[in-house]
Amino acid sequence: ALAKALNKYFVGDVLEKDPSVESKGLSAEDKYRLSGTITQKKRAKRKHSVLLIDDLYKTGATLTECVSVLRKDPQIDKIYVLTVTKTKNPS
Repeated sequence: ALAKALNKYFVGDVLEKDPSVESKGLSAEDKYRLSGTITQKKRAKRKHSVLLIDDLYKTGATLTECVSVLRKDPQIDKIYVLTVTKTKNPS
């Protein structure tokens, strides 16, 4: 929806997380040990920048891993990150 509103190209299946690894509920320290659980399924075909959108930012471990993987692609120039978090009980 955001890409459409901004009239930008969207690809949702560039990165893939190992489905056998569940990071929810892990401590921050354990999350950073999950290196290698994100892989790039599609390579960029031309030089461009990327906007990563994540629904939850707590430790930053998943986003850190995503950025690390994308930086290995020589066609990706800049990487921007947007996180959106909604909590049920703000108390």
